[in-house]
Amino acid sequence: MLTEEIQNRVEKIKQNNIDGATTLTKETIQLFIDYLKKYSSSKGIIHRGELKKVVNLFANMQPSMAPIILFCNNLLILIDTVEEKRLYHYLLNYCMKSLLSIQQASEQINKYAKEIVTNKKKLLHIHQVK
Repeated sequence: MLTEEIQNRVEKIKQNNIDGATTLTKETIQLFIDYLKKYSSSKGIIHRGELKKVVNLFANMQPSMAPIILFCNNLLILIDTVEEKRLYHYLLNYCMKSLLSIQQASEQINKYAKEIVTNKKKLLHIHQVK
């Protein structure tokens, strides 16, 4: 029951072998947010069985990316444990917190990298073989 647009985004993430785990995880989280908003009823209720199918589909987009698998596992735990009338809000809140956490971690990494690496230092020296 996915729209063509969401199916296309699933395929794009599945085929992406260039970007790293951070980028792909953010794309997966945003895709799930968009799915939630698209398929929830006016009261914010979604069928648990459908949610589980979608989460499993998303986990299999990039099964070697641990952050995506962790995100999907946590979604499945919420789906199984949160009462249905609150589920939409819990899932949406978890997604937003996950995006914020990724952003903060990226900022910290950038901060530490700037302290370690200066323009005068080489990170990688490539030796050409002739």
